[in-house]
Amino acid sequence: MESSKDTHDIFGESTDQRALGDNPRVFRLEELAIATNNFSGDNKLGEGGFGPVYKGKLLDGQEIAVKRLSDGSIQGLEEFKNEVLVILKVQHRNLVKLLGCCVQGEEKMLIYEYLPNKSLDAFLFDSTKRELLDWKTRFQIIDGISRGVLYLHRDSRLTVIHRDLKVSNILLDEFFNPKIADFGRARIFGGNEHHANTARVVGTFGYMSPEYLLEGRFSEKSDVFSFGVLLLEVVSGEKITHFHHLELSLSLLGYAWQLWKESKMELFMDPMLLRESACKPDILRCIHVGLLCVQELAKDRPTMSTALSMLTNEITTLPDPEPPAFKERRVTSQSDSFPQGQESASVNNLTITNMEGQSTITPTQFITDSQTLTSSGEIFQLGFFSPVNSTNRYVGIWYNKIPVENIVWLANRDRPLKDSSGTLRIANDGNLVISDGRGTILWTTNVSNFAGRNSSVSALSDTGNLVFRLVDDNSTRGVLWQSFDNPTDTFLPLMKIGGSSLTGTKQELTSWKAESDPSVGIFSAALDLVDNIPQLVVSSNASKRLWQSGAWNSKIFIGMPRVGICIMMDSI
Repeated sequence: MESSKDTHDIFGESTDQRALGDNPRVFRLEELAIATNNFSGDNKLGEGGFGPVYKGKLLDGQEIAVKRLSDGSIQGLEEFKNEVLVILKVQHRNLVKLLGCCVQGEEKMLIYEYLPNKSLDAFLFDSTKRELLDWKTRFQIIDGISRGVLYLHRDSRLTVIHRDLKVSNILLDEFFNPKIADFGRARIFGGNEHHANTARVVGTFGYMSPEYLLEGRFSEKSDVFSFGVLLLEVVSGEKITHFHHLELSLSLLGYAWQLWKESKMELFMDPMLLRESACKPDILRCIHVGLLCVQELAKDRPTMSTALSMLTNEITTLPDPEPPAFKERRVTSQSDSFPQGQESASVNNLTITNMEGQSTITPTQFITDSQTLTSSGEIFQLGFFSPVNSTNRYVGIWYNKIPVENIVWLANRDRPLKDSSGTLRIANDGNLVISDGRGTILWTTNVSNFAGRNSSVSALSDTGNLVFRLVDDNSTRGVLWQSFDNPTDTFLPLMKIGGSSLTGTKQELTSWKAESDPSVGIFSAALDLVDNIPQLVVSSNASKRLWQSGAWNSKIFIGMPRVGICIMMDSI
Protein backbone atom coordinates (compact mmCIF):
# COMPACT_ATOMS: atom_id res chain seq x y z
CA MET A 1 0.00 0.00 0.00
CA GLU A 2 1.34 3.43 -0.91
CA SER A 3 0.58 4.97 2.47
CA SER A 4 2.50 2.20 4.25
CA LYS A 5 5.62 3.01 2.26
CA ASP A 6 5.27 6.71 3.04
CA THR A 7 4.71 5.93 6.71
CA HIS A 8 8.01 4.05 6.71
CA ASP A 9 9.71 7.01 5.02
CA ILE A 10 8.48 9.53 7.56
CA PHE A 11 9.18 7.50 10.71
CA GLY A 12 12.34 5.77 9.55
CA GLU A 13 13.74 2.31 10.27
CA SER A 14 13.62 2.68 14.05
CA THR A 15 9.84 3.11 14.18
CA ASP A 16 7.90 0.10 15.35
CA GLN A 17 5.84 -0.47 12.21
CA ARG A 18 3.92 -3.25 13.92
CA ALA A 19 2.69 -0.71 16.46
CA LEU A 20 1.32 1.43 13.65
CA GLY A 21 -0.47 -1.59 12.31
CA ASP A 22 -1.78 -3.16 15.53
CA ASN A 23 -4.17 -0.56 16.94
CA PRO A 24 -4.11 2.70 14.98
CA ARG A 25 -5.30 2.31 11.43
CA VAL A 26 -3.46 3.61 8.38
CA PHE A 27 -6.01 5.74 6.51
CA ARG A 28 -5.93 6.53 2.82
CA LEU A 29 -6.01 10.19 1.74
CA GLU A 30 -9.03 9.55 -0.48
CA GLU A 31 -11.22 8.28 2.36
CA LEU A 32 -10.29 11.24 4.56
CA ALA A 33 -11.05 13.67 1.73
CA ILE A 34 -14.50 12.08 1.39
CA ALA A 35 -15.03 12.08 5.15
CA THR A 36 -14.22 15.81 5.49
CA ASN A 37 -15.95 16.93 2.29
CA ASN A 38 -12.53 17.52 0.73
CA PHE A 39 -11.31 19.34 3.87
CA SER A 40 -14.07 21.91 3.54
CA GLY A 41 -13.94 25.10 5.54
CA ASP A 42 -17.39 24.18 6.89
CA ASN A 43 -15.82 21.10 8.47
CA LYS A 44 -12.94 22.98 10.07
CA LEU A 45 -12.96 22.75 13.87
CA GLY A 46 -9.99 25.00 14.51
CA GLU A 47 -6.30 25.50 13.93
CA GLY A 48 -3.19 25.21 16.06
CA GLY A 49 0.55 25.41 15.55
CA PHE A 50 0.49 21.90 14.06
CA GLY A 51 -2.13 22.81 11.46
CA PRO A 52 -5.91 22.77 10.91
CA VAL A 53 -8.28 20.23 12.45
CA TYR A 54 -11.36 19.00 10.54
CA LYS A 55 -14.46 17.09 11.52
CA GLY A 56 -15.13 14.05 9.38
CA LYS A 57 -17.54 11.17 9.02
CA LEU A 58 -16.38 7.80 7.73
CA LEU A 59 -18.51 5.67 5.42
CA ASP A 60 -19.49 3.45 8.37
CA GLY A 61 -20.90 6.51 10.16
CA GLN A 62 -18.08 6.99 12.70
CA GLU A 63 -17.27 10.63 13.40
CA ILE A 64 -13.59 11.58 13.49
CA ALA A 65 -11.31 14.57 14.00
CA VAL A 66 -8.55 14.93 11.40
CA LYS A 67 -5.42 16.86 12.38
CA ARG A 68 -3.65 17.92 9.18
CA LEU A 69 -0.02 19.00 9.18
CA SER A 70 0.51 22.42 7.57
CA ASP A 71 2.67 22.53 4.45
CA GLY A 72 6.39 23.03 5.02
CA SER A 73 6.23 22.93 8.83
CA ILE A 74 9.49 21.29 9.98
CA GLN A 75 8.59 21.83 13.62
CA GLY A 76 5.12 20.45 12.95
CA LEU A 77 6.64 17.37 11.33
CA GLU A 78 8.73 16.68 14.44
CA GLU A 79 5.66 17.11 16.65
CA PHE A 80 3.66 14.87 14.30
CA LYS A 81 6.17 12.05 14.72
CA ASN A 82 6.46 12.66 18.45
CA GLU A 83 2.70 12.67 18.96
CA VAL A 84 2.25 9.32 17.20
CA LEU A 85 5.14 7.65 19.02
CA VAL A 86 3.98 8.90 22.44
CA ILE A 87 0.26 8.29 22.14
CA LEU A 88 0.83 4.77 20.81
CA LYS A 89 2.34 3.90 24.19
CA VAL A 90 -0.39 5.33 26.43
CA GLN A 91 -4.07 4.52 26.77
CA HIS A 92 -6.45 5.94 29.36
CA ARG A 93 -10.04 7.10 29.40
CA ASN A 94 -8.89 10.65 30.14
CA LEU A 95 -6.51 10.78 27.18
CA VAL A 96 -7.75 11.46 23.65
CA LYS A 97 -7.78 8.29 21.55
CA LEU A 98 -5.73 8.09 18.37
CA LEU A 99 -7.58 6.08 15.71
CA GLY A 100 -4.89 6.18 13.06
CA CYS A 101 -2.73 8.24 10.76
CA CYS A 102 -2.27 9.06 7.09
CA VAL A 103 1.13 9.69 5.54
CA GLN A 104 0.69 9.81 1.80
CA GLY A 105 2.79 11.96 -0.52
CA GLU A 106 3.09 15.39 1.08
CA GLU A 107 0.06 14.80 3.31
CA LYS A 108 0.55 13.91 6.98
CA MET A 109 -2.51 13.57 9.19
CA LEU A 110 -3.53 12.17 12.59
CA ILE A 111 -7.04 10.82 13.04
CA TYR A 112 -8.65 11.00 16.48
CA GLU A 113 -11.96 10.19 18.05
CA TYR A 114 -14.35 13.12 17.61
CA LEU A 115 -15.41 14.85 20.83
CA PRO A 116 -18.58 16.90 20.31
CA ASN A 117 -18.00 19.49 23.03
CA LYS A 118 -14.61 20.43 21.61
CA SER A 119 -12.23 22.06 24.11
CA LEU A 120 -12.68 23.27 27.68
CA ASP A 121 -11.81 26.89 26.87
CA ALA A 122 -14.80 27.10 24.50
CA PHE A 123 -17.06 26.72 27.56
CA LEU A 124 -15.01 28.17 30.40
CA PHE A 125 -14.33 31.54 28.78
CA ASP A 126 -17.72 31.99 27.10
CA SER A 127 -20.19 33.84 29.33
CA THR A 128 -23.16 31.93 27.90
CA LYS A 129 -21.74 28.41 27.64
CA ARG A 130 -20.15 28.72 31.09
CA GLU A 131 -23.67 28.37 32.55
CA LEU A 132 -23.42 24.67 31.66
CA LEU A 133 -20.40 24.26 33.94
CA ASP A 134 -21.90 23.87 37.40
CA TRP A 135 -19.56 22.77 40.18
CA LYS A 136 -20.34 19.07 39.76
CA THR A 137 -19.29 19.29 36.10
CA ARG A 138 -16.22 21.39 36.83
CA PHE A 139 -15.00 18.99 39.50
CA GLN A 140 -15.62 16.07 37.15
CA ILE A 141 -13.35 17.83 34.66
CA ILE A 142 -10.68 18.60 37.29
CA ASP A 143 -10.77 15.04 38.60
CA GLY A 144 -10.49 13.55 35.11
CA ILE A 145 -7.56 15.75 34.14
CA SER A 146 -5.70 14.91 37.33
CA ARG A 147 -6.23 11.18 36.76
CA GLY A 148 -5.03 11.49 33.18
CA VAL A 149 -1.86 13.31 34.24
CA LEU A 150 -1.27 10.83 37.07
CA TYR A 151 -1.51 7.99 34.54
CA LEU A 152 1.09 9.69 32.33
CA HIS A 153 3.45 10.25 35.25
CA ARG A 154 3.13 7.04 37.23
CA ASP A 155 0.64 4.46 35.97
CA SER A 156 1.51 3.95 32.30
CA ARG A 157 4.32 1.71 31.07
CA LEU A 158 6.50 4.81 30.61
CA THR A 159 6.77 8.15 32.38
CA VAL A 160 5.42 10.85 30.06
CA ILE A 161 5.76 14.60 30.70
CA HIS A 162 3.11 16.39 28.64
CA ARG A 163 4.75 19.87 28.67
CA ASP A 164 1.69 21.69 27.27
CA LEU A 165 -1.21 21.22 29.67
CA LYS A 166 -3.71 24.06 29.18
CA VAL A 167 -7.46 24.53 28.86
CA SER A 168 -7.41 24.46 25.05
CA ASN A 169 -5.73 21.04 25.16
CA ILE A 170 -8.51 19.55 27.28
CA LEU A 171 -11.25 18.09 25.06
CA LEU A 172 -14.73 17.23 26.32
CA ASP A 173 -16.99 14.39 25.28
CA GLU A 174 -20.78 14.62 25.18
CA PHE A 175 -20.97 14.07 28.95
CA PHE A 176 -18.20 16.62 29.72
CA ASN A 177 -15.67 13.93 30.55
CA PRO A 178 -12.22 15.47 29.91
CA LYS A 179 -9.58 14.00 27.63
CA ILE A 180 -6.03 15.39 27.48
CA ALA A 181 -4.92 16.09 23.90
CA ASP A 182 -1.91 17.33 21.91
CA PHE A 183 1.13 15.20 22.71
CA GLY A 184 3.37 16.86 20.12
CA ARG A 185 5.62 18.33 22.83
CA ALA A 186 5.47 15.42 25.25
CA ARG A 187 8.66 13.81 26.48
CA ILE A 188 9.09 10.17 27.50
CA PHE A 189 11.33 9.50 30.50
CA GLY A 190 13.02 6.15 30.76
CA GLY A 191 14.53 4.14 33.61
CA ASN A 192 15.43 6.29 36.59
CA GLU A 193 15.13 9.57 34.68
CA HIS A 194 13.17 12.12 36.72
CA HIS A 195 14.01 15.43 35.04
CA ALA A 196 15.64 16.74 31.88
CA ASN A 197 17.08 19.89 30.36
CA THR A 198 16.39 21.40 26.97
CA ALA A 199 17.89 24.26 25.00
CA ARG A 200 14.56 24.72 23.19
CA VAL A 201 11.76 25.72 25.52
CA VAL A 202 8.34 25.04 24.02
CA GLY A 203 5.01 25.60 25.68
CA THR A 204 2.41 28.26 26.39
CA PHE A 205 3.21 31.30 28.51
CA GLY A 206 1.21 31.40 31.70
CA TYR A 207 1.25 27.61 32.01
CA MET A 208 5.01 27.06 31.99
CA SER A 209 6.76 26.60 35.34
CA PRO A 210 9.54 29.07 36.21
CA GLU A 211 12.32 26.46 36.13
CA TYR A 212 11.21 25.38 32.65
CA LEU A 213 10.62 28.86 31.25
CA LEU A 214 13.82 30.36 32.61
CA GLU A 215 16.20 27.41 32.76
CA GLY A 216 14.89 24.79 30.33
CA ARG A 217 14.45 22.25 33.16
CA PHE A 218 11.34 20.09 33.18
CA SER A 219 9.96 17.18 35.19
CA GLU A 220 6.67 15.86 36.55
CA LYS A 221 6.56 18.99 38.68
CA SER A 222 6.42 21.12 35.50
CA ASP A 223 3.16 19.43 34.57
CA VAL A 224 1.95 19.86 38.16
CA PHE A 225 2.50 23.62 37.81
CA SER A 226 0.50 23.69 34.56
CA PHE A 227 -2.25 21.66 36.22
CA GLY A 228 -2.36 24.16 39.09
CA VAL A 229 -2.83 27.06 36.66
CA LEU A 230 -5.55 25.13 34.86
CA LEU A 231 -7.24 24.30 38.19
CA LEU A 232 -7.34 27.97 39.19
CA GLU A 233 -8.75 28.92 35.78
CA VAL A 234 -11.55 26.36 36.11
CA VAL A 235 -12.52 27.62 39.58
CA SER A 236 -12.34 31.33 38.73
CA GLY A 237 -13.50 31.32 35.12
CA GLU A 238 -10.59 33.68 34.38
CA LYS A 239 -7.94 33.21 31.71
CA ILE A 240 -4.33 33.17 32.94
CA THR A 241 -2.99 35.22 30.02
CA HIS A 242 -5.69 37.90 30.17
CA PHE A 243 -6.18 38.44 33.89
CA HIS A 244 -4.51 41.48 35.45
CA HIS A 245 -5.58 43.02 38.76
CA LEU A 246 -5.01 46.70 38.01
CA GLU A 247 -5.16 48.06 41.56
CA LEU A 248 -2.64 45.61 42.99
CA SER A 249 -0.86 44.77 39.71
CA LEU A 250 -1.34 41.06 40.35
CA SER A 251 -1.47 38.09 38.03
CA LEU A 252 -4.21 35.46 38.41
CA LEU A 253 -1.86 33.42 40.60
CA GLY A 254 -0.94 36.46 42.66
CA TYR A 255 -4.60 37.39 43.12
CA ALA A 256 -5.45 33.88 44.36
CA TRP A 257 -2.50 34.03 46.77
CA GLN A 258 -3.50 37.47 48.08
CA LEU A 259 -7.07 36.34 48.74
CA TRP A 260 -5.84 33.16 50.44
CA LYS A 261 -3.65 35.22 52.81
CA GLU A 262 -6.64 37.46 53.61
CA SER A 263 -8.98 34.45 54.08
CA LYS A 264 -11.20 35.81 51.30
CA MET A 265 -10.87 32.95 48.82
CA GLU A 266 -14.59 33.02 48.01
CA LEU A 267 -13.86 36.25 46.07
CA PHE A 268 -11.73 34.17 43.70
CA MET A 269 -14.64 31.90 42.80
CA ASP A 270 -16.49 32.29 39.51
CA PRO A 271 -19.63 34.28 40.48
CA MET A 272 -21.69 31.55 38.80
CA LEU A 273 -20.54 29.15 41.52
CA LEU A 274 -21.52 31.36 44.45
CA ARG A 275 -25.11 30.15 44.30
CA GLU A 276 -23.89 26.59 45.01
CA SER A 277 -23.24 27.31 48.67
CA ALA A 278 -23.20 23.64 49.67
CA CYS A 279 -20.17 23.10 47.45
CA LYS A 280 -18.18 26.02 48.83
CA PRO A 281 -15.79 23.94 51.01
CA ASP A 282 -14.87 21.75 48.04
CA ILE A 283 -14.33 24.78 45.82
CA LEU A 284 -12.09 26.47 48.39
CA ARG A 285 -10.12 23.21 48.78
CA CYS A 286 -9.51 23.23 45.01
CA ILE A 287 -8.18 26.79 45.16
CA HIS A 288 -5.87 25.75 48.01
CA VAL A 289 -4.60 22.73 46.02
CA GLY A 290 -4.14 24.95 42.97
CA LEU A 291 -1.93 27.30 45.00
CA LEU A 292 0.14 24.35 46.24
CA CYS A 293 0.67 23.25 42.63
CA VAL A 294 1.91 26.66 41.41
CA GLN A 295 4.50 27.28 44.15
CA GLU A 296 7.69 28.79 42.80
CA LEU A 297 10.08 25.96 43.66
CA ALA A 298 9.48 22.57 42.08
CA LYS A 299 10.44 20.76 45.28
CA ASP A 300 7.61 22.50 47.15
CA ARG A 301 4.89 21.34 44.76
CA PRO A 302 3.01 18.10 45.41
CA THR A 303 3.27 15.16 43.03
CA MET A 304 0.24 14.51 40.87
CA SER A 305 -0.64 11.55 43.09
CA THR A 306 -0.61 13.75 46.20
CA ALA A 307 -2.56 16.52 44.46
CA LEU A 308 -5.30 14.04 43.49
CA SER A 309 -5.46 12.70 47.05
CA MET A 310 -5.85 16.27 48.32
CA LEU A 311 -8.64 16.98 45.83
CA THR A 312 -10.57 13.85 46.79
CA ASN A 313 -10.15 14.38 50.56
CA GLU A 314 -7.95 11.32 51.00
CA ILE A 315 -5.52 13.82 52.49
CA THR A 316 -7.64 15.98 54.76
CA THR A 317 -5.09 18.44 56.17
CA LEU A 318 -3.46 20.66 53.56
CA PRO A 319 -0.14 22.46 54.15
CA ASP A 320 0.05 26.21 53.74
CA PRO A 321 1.26 27.16 50.26
CA GLU A 322 4.41 29.14 49.67
CA PRO A 323 4.09 32.19 47.38
CA PRO A 324 3.32 31.23 43.77
CA ALA A 325 5.54 31.92 40.78
CA PHE A 326 4.80 35.04 38.76
CA LYS A 327 2.42 36.41 41.40
CA GLU A 328 3.34 40.01 40.62
CA ARG A 329 4.83 39.32 37.21
CA ARG A 330 8.19 39.76 38.91
CA VAL A 331 9.87 36.48 39.75
CA THR A 332 13.42 35.56 40.63
CA SER A 333 14.23 31.97 39.71
CA GLN A 334 16.62 30.19 42.03
CA SER A 335 18.14 26.79 41.54
CA ASP A 336 16.15 24.20 43.46
CA SER A 337 16.52 20.45 43.66
CA PHE A 338 17.51 19.81 40.05
CA PRO A 339 21.18 19.49 39.05
CA GLN A 340 22.54 21.75 36.34
CA GLY A 341 22.86 20.01 32.99
CA GLN A 342 25.14 20.81 30.07
CA GLU A 343 22.33 21.03 27.51
CA SER A 344 20.35 23.49 29.54
CA ALA A 345 19.90 26.99 28.20
CA SER A 346 19.58 28.14 31.79
CA VAL A 347 20.90 31.26 33.46
CA ASN A 348 20.52 31.34 37.24
CA ASN A 349 18.86 34.27 39.02
CA LEU A 350 17.02 35.53 35.97
CA THR A 351 14.23 38.01 36.56
CA ILE A 352 10.94 38.39 34.74
CA THR A 353 9.76 41.94 35.22
CA ASN A 354 6.34 43.35 34.54
CA MET A 355 7.00 45.67 31.63
CA GLU A 356 4.04 47.96 32.27
CA GLY A 357 5.53 51.46 32.38
CA GLN A 358 9.02 50.22 31.47
CA SER A 359 10.81 51.21 28.27
CA THR A 360 13.52 48.57 27.90
CA ILE A 361 13.77 44.90 26.94
CA THR A 362 16.88 43.10 28.18
CA PRO A 363 18.04 39.48 28.05
CA THR A 364 16.15 38.91 31.33
CA GLN A 365 13.14 41.15 30.65
CA PHE A 366 10.57 40.48 27.95
CA ILE A 367 6.93 41.27 27.25
CA THR A 368 4.10 38.84 26.71
CA ASP A 369 0.77 39.37 24.94
CA SER A 370 -0.87 40.99 27.97
CA GLN A 371 1.97 43.44 28.65
CA THR A 372 3.19 46.67 27.06
CA LEU A 373 6.38 48.69 26.79
CA THR A 374 6.03 52.44 27.41
CA SER A 375 8.49 55.16 26.44
CA SER A 376 10.02 57.08 29.35
CA GLY A 377 7.87 60.17 28.73
CA GLU A 378 4.77 58.00 28.24
CA ILE A 379 4.29 59.30 24.70
CA PHE A 380 4.44 55.98 22.85
CA GLN A 381 3.56 52.42 23.76
CA LEU A 382 4.51 49.08 22.24
CA GLY A 383 2.62 45.83 22.62
CA PHE A 384 0.48 43.15 21.03
CA PHE A 385 -2.77 44.09 19.30
CA SER A 386 -5.40 42.76 16.90
CA PRO A 387 -6.74 44.89 14.03
CA VAL A 388 -10.47 45.45 13.75
CA ASN A 389 -12.41 42.31 12.75
CA SER A 390 -9.34 40.12 13.18
CA THR A 391 -8.10 37.71 15.85
CA ASN A 392 -4.51 37.71 14.56
CA ARG A 393 -1.96 39.23 16.92
CA TYR A 394 0.77 41.69 15.92
CA VAL A 395 3.44 43.72 17.71
CA GLY A 396 3.05 47.42 17.05
CA ILE A 397 3.80 50.91 18.37
CA TRP A 398 1.06 53.47 18.98
CA TYR A 399 0.50 56.84 20.66
CA ASN A 400 0.02 56.10 24.35
CA LYS A 401 -2.55 58.74 25.27
CA ILE A 402 -4.75 58.75 22.18
CA PRO A 403 -7.96 56.88 23.12
CA VAL A 404 -8.17 54.91 19.85
CA GLU A 405 -5.14 52.76 19.09
CA ASN A 406 -3.21 54.65 16.43
CA ILE A 407 -0.65 52.21 15.07
CA VAL A 408 2.47 53.93 13.74
CA TRP A 409 4.73 50.90 13.23
CA LEU A 410 4.42 47.11 13.00
CA ALA A 411 6.94 44.32 13.35
CA ASN A 412 5.45 41.01 12.21
CA ARG A 413 2.97 42.45 9.71
CA ASP A 414 3.34 39.52 7.28
CA ARG A 415 3.60 36.76 9.93
CA PRO A 416 0.87 37.23 12.54
CA LEU A 417 0.45 35.18 15.69
CA LYS A 418 -2.65 32.99 15.73
CA ASP A 419 -3.15 33.20 19.49
CA SER A 420 -2.05 35.13 22.58
CA SER A 421 1.05 33.02 23.28
CA GLY A 422 3.54 35.50 21.76
CA THR A 423 6.53 37.15 23.39
CA LEU A 424 8.92 39.90 22.36
CA ARG A 425 12.32 39.02 23.79
CA ILE A 426 16.09 38.90 23.31
CA ALA A 427 16.91 35.48 21.81
CA ASN A 428 19.98 33.38 22.48
CA ASP A 429 21.72 34.81 19.41
CA GLY A 430 21.25 38.31 20.84
CA ASN A 431 18.59 39.43 18.35
CA LEU A 432 15.24 40.92 19.28
CA VAL A 433 12.58 38.39 18.21
CA ILE A 434 8.86 37.70 18.29
CA SER A 435 8.10 34.06 19.00
CA ASP A 436 4.92 32.10 19.59
CA GLY A 437 4.20 29.69 22.42
CA ARG A 438 5.80 26.83 20.49
CA GLY A 439 9.09 28.71 20.22
CA THR A 440 8.70 29.47 16.49
CA ILE A 441 10.33 32.81 15.60
CA LEU A 442 7.97 34.92 13.48
CA TRP A 443 10.08 38.08 13.30
CA THR A 444 13.66 39.06 14.12
CA THR A 445 15.94 42.08 13.88
CA ASN A 446 18.30 39.67 12.09
CA VAL A 447 21.51 41.45 13.05
CA SER A 448 24.78 39.55 12.77
CA ASN A 449 28.40 40.14 13.78
CA PHE A 450 27.95 41.15 17.40
CA ALA A 451 28.71 39.43 20.68
CA GLY A 452 25.31 37.83 21.30
CA ARG A 453 22.61 37.48 23.95
CA ASN A 454 24.02 39.35 26.93
CA SER A 455 25.38 42.22 24.86
CA SER A 456 22.13 43.75 23.53
CA VAL A 457 19.08 45.62 24.79
CA SER A 458 16.08 47.26 23.14
CA ALA A 459 14.39 50.50 24.18
CA LEU A 460 11.31 52.45 23.07
CA SER A 461 12.07 56.17 22.82
CA ASP A 462 9.75 59.17 23.15
CA THR A 463 10.09 59.73 19.40
CA GLY A 464 8.38 56.39 18.77
CA ASN A 465 11.62 54.72 17.68
CA LEU A 466 12.31 51.16 18.82
CA VAL A 467 16.10 51.04 19.17
CA PHE A 468 18.07 47.80 19.39
CA ARG A 469 21.62 48.50 20.54
CA LEU A 470 24.69 47.24 22.35
CA VAL A 471 24.15 47.21 26.09
CA ASP A 472 27.22 49.28 26.98
CA ASP A 473 27.14 51.77 24.12
CA ASN A 474 24.50 54.53 24.16
CA SER A 475 26.05 56.37 21.21
CA THR A 476 24.80 56.12 17.63
CA ARG A 477 27.66 53.69 16.97
CA GLY A 478 26.06 51.25 19.37
CA VAL A 479 22.77 51.12 17.44
CA LEU A 480 22.42 47.71 15.77
CA TRP A 481 18.91 48.20 14.36
CA GLN A 482 16.03 50.67 14.75
CA SER A 483 12.43 50.85 13.61
CA PHE A 484 13.02 54.32 12.13
CA ASP A 485 15.19 52.61 9.50
CA ASN A 486 12.38 50.15 8.81
CA PRO A 487 9.16 52.18 8.41
CA THR A 488 5.81 50.54 7.71
CA ASP A 489 2.83 52.80 6.85
CA THR A 490 3.51 55.92 8.95
CA PHE A 491 6.16 58.62 8.64
CA LEU A 492 7.23 60.10 11.98
CA PRO A 493 9.69 62.92 12.65
CA LEU A 494 13.31 61.66 12.38
CA MET A 495 12.18 58.54 10.51
CA LYS A 496 13.92 57.71 7.24
CA ILE A 497 12.64 56.89 3.79
CA GLY A 498 15.01 56.63 0.90
CA GLY A 499 17.48 54.08 -0.30
CA SER A 500 20.93 53.35 -1.62
CA SER A 501 21.83 52.34 -5.15
CA LEU A 502 25.10 50.99 -3.75
CA THR A 503 23.62 48.60 -1.20
CA GLY A 504 20.27 48.06 -2.87
CA THR A 505 18.40 48.94 0.33
CA LYS A 506 15.12 50.81 0.11
CA GLN A 507 13.08 52.46 2.84
CA GLU A 508 9.50 53.24 1.91
CA LEU A 509 6.03 53.49 3.38
CA THR A 510 3.59 50.75 2.40
CA SER A 511 -0.15 50.67 3.02
CA TRP A 512 -2.03 47.99 4.91
CA LYS A 513 -3.70 45.41 2.69
CA ALA A 514 -7.00 46.08 4.46
CA GLU A 515 -8.31 47.54 7.70
CA SER A 516 -8.23 44.06 9.23
CA ASP A 517 -4.97 43.02 7.54
CA PRO A 518 -1.77 45.05 8.10
CA SER A 519 0.34 43.00 5.70
CA VAL A 520 1.93 44.93 2.83
CA GLY A 521 -0.74 46.43 0.57
CA ILE A 522 -0.65 47.78 -2.98
CA PHE A 523 0.24 51.41 -2.23
CA SER A 524 3.67 52.78 -1.41
CA ALA A 525 5.37 56.13 -0.82
CA ALA A 526 9.07 56.41 -1.55
CA LEU A 527 11.78 58.76 -2.68
CA ASP A 528 12.42 58.32 -6.39
CA LEU A 529 14.52 60.02 -8.98
CA VAL A 530 12.38 61.80 -11.55
CA ASP A 531 14.59 63.28 -14.28
CA ASN A 532 17.49 62.75 -11.87
CA ILE A 533 15.87 64.92 -9.19
CA PRO A 534 14.51 63.42 -5.92
CA GLN A 535 10.74 63.45 -5.50
CA LEU A 536 8.39 61.82 -3.06
CA VAL A 537 6.24 59.49 -5.15
CA VAL A 538 3.07 57.60 -4.23
CA SER A 539 2.63 54.52 -6.40
CA SER A 540 0.22 51.65 -6.85
CA ASN A 541 1.76 48.17 -7.11
CA ALA A 542 5.21 49.82 -7.20
CA SER A 543 4.75 50.92 -10.82
CA LYS A 544 1.80 53.22 -11.47
CA ARG A 545 2.48 56.73 -10.11
CA LEU A 546 -0.55 58.21 -8.40
CA TRP A 547 1.05 61.38 -7.03
CA GLN A 548 4.44 63.08 -6.81
CA SER A 549 5.65 65.89 -4.61
CA GLY A 550 7.50 68.01 -7.12
CA ALA A 551 11.24 68.44 -7.23
CA TRP A 552 13.46 68.84 -4.17
CA ASN A 553 15.12 72.26 -4.19
CA SER A 554 17.49 71.48 -1.30
CA LYS A 555 14.99 72.94 1.21
CA ILE A 556 11.51 71.69 0.35
CA PHE A 557 9.60 69.67 -2.18
CA ILE A 558 8.17 72.44 -4.36
CA GLY A 559 4.78 70.74 -4.60
CA MET A 560 4.30 70.45 -0.83
CA PRO A 561 5.90 73.49 0.87
CA ARG A 562 4.01 73.03 4.13
CA VAL A 563 4.18 69.30 4.57
CA GLY A 564 3.25 68.18 8.08
CA ILE A 565 5.51 66.30 10.43
CA CYS A 566 3.65 63.02 10.02
CA ILE A 567 2.27 61.37 6.89
CA MET A 568 0.07 58.31 7.41
CA MET A 569 -0.98 56.14 4.49
CA ASP A 570 -4.38 54.54 4.82
CA SER A 571 -5.41 51.49 2.83
CA ILE A 572 -7.65 52.68 0.00
